[in-house]
Amino acid sequence: MNHVRKFLALTLVLALALGIVGCAAPAAPDTADAQAPAEQTTDESKPIKLTLWSCNDMIRPNELKEGQETWYISQAIERFRELHPNVTIEINAYNDNAQLMNDFKAATRAGYGPDIACFVNGPALISLKDGLLPLNDYLDDDLRTKVVGWETCAEGMNADNTIYGMPYLGQSVACFAYNKSLVKQAGLDFEANPPRTIDEFYAALDAIRDAGIQPLHLDESYPGLLLYCLSMWWEQLSGLDGILAHTDEQVSFADDEGFKFMMNEYKKFYDNGWLNKDTATSTDNYNVFLQGGSALHTLYFGDYETYHEALGNDFGMLPVPTAEESLIDTDTAVGGVGAALGVSNFSENPDMAVEFVKFLLSRDEMVSMYTKNSAIPIRTDITAADIGRTDDPYFAQAVEMAGGLYFWPDNCLSADVVNIYCSLPCQVLVGNMSLDELTRAMDDAQLD
Repeated sequence: MNHVRKFLALTLVLALALGIVGCAAPAAPDTADAQAPAEQTTDESKPIKLTLWSCNDMIRPNELKEGQETWYISQAIERFRELHPNVTIEINAYNDNAQLMNDFKAATRAGYGPDIACFVNGPALISLKDGLLPLNDYLDDDLRTKVVGWETCAEGMNADNTIYGMPYLGQSVACFAYNKSLVKQAGLDFEANPPRTIDEFYAALDAIRDAGIQPLHLDESYPGLLLYCLSMWWEQLSGLDGILAHTDEQVSFADDEGFKFMMNEYKKFYDNGWLNKDTATSTDNYNVFLQGGSALHTLYFGDYETYHEALGNDFGMLPVPTAEESLIDTDTAVGGVGAALGVSNFSENPDMAVEFVKFLLSRDEMVSMYTKNSAIPIRTDITAADIGRTDDPYFAQAVEMAGGLYFWPDNCLSADVVNIYCSLPCQVLVGNMSLDELTRAMDDAQLD
């Protein structure tokens, strides 16, 4: 995930060629325009056009405040074009990763679409393998040993099997951001005494609510609370193998006690007034938190600088309290390498597409990216000092949480199930759908 996220209703197209930038909305492929791939162009004098469909982490919220020419990906493309002047790269930037996966499935059927795409990884990526180029023959030992996360791009979560993507962006963790001043107004001190168990966390939310402060103000039409935070409880109770069994063995979600526990706890956030009543339709949840209107917010670590900039010394990070009693004294989180760059098997120029992906994973490029956009590096030869994070306490806290990591559960599901899991839980949350109806919908999706 990086993980599945939805920060802004944004769809951009960034086309960089000869310094010209243009914008247009990406469209699902039109099967009427399908055509057989042309012979691959290898002559450096001949023009090559590559299309990249980016997941929503490739252009970060902090970058959206700046001009397009300052974005990391814009600069990376220009550096690649210095090496390959005949190459033009166009980006279709998605803010909804489930939509990207759906569109890629349509492109696969058409046999015509992007050369490269940035997906959530794990079984969600593997469910798209009919349209993806196997990459094992393109990978050298140096890349395989210096980049972590290959198992998340391979069949069966086993790096010895066929690999359909290259790990990208970074490792991340998810937790809660909180406003120290508002928490202290409720008589709490998360720095000295953070809640470690679910019961302690719920007592803290009650105290915040009873002090007249909104505990959480979120837009759960895309269930970030579930995906980033509460899903850790699912994995703690069902185990990674139990979650993978939904994809590998089509085990019913109705038989997954960990999943049902998570969903029942999720509903408590709405029923107990810990969430805003308009959580199914709210469009200003980030501004509400950043302007001091709620005490906590979900936090994908890569965006912590935006929160820190807004709250200053009032910014704090709270690990998700554990559902596993033996881990009370351990900071844990959902996270890991949540994204992968894949090359389509219908690309007209797969070798150049792979070359660009490997360029993005080079040490120099990843240092440039991490210096601008925060993440825990996926290259083992990049240190905190290399990216200017030596004295950053929040980076150190995230690295500590990453020591007790649970891999993104939603990445362990097929693309069709992810589409349901990222859209319908909010209806259970607000009482418009039963849990049984949700599990049936997810079961039906995994049988498609």
